[in-house]
Amino acid sequence: MALMNAATPLSTSEKQTLRYVAEGEVHPRELDWLALQRLKQIGFVEDHSAWPRMTAEGRRALQQLLATA
Repeated sequence: MALMNAATPLSTSEKQTLRYVAEGEVHPRELDWLALQRLKQIGFVEDHSAWPRMTAEGRRALQQLLATA
């Protein structure tokens, strides 16, 4: 797994998917599968039961995204 830092550039879809995972209101089947796989690969999201969840690094990345929005 290639862990990256919160400054890792994300595509628009990856950013949206990260937000959806953080909110937990979108069913995993409705998430962009490719974006979700990349977020897992870089260590921002991990599998947890039937729902993906953000890692600490993913939370930091989302905080950076929200701060620059």
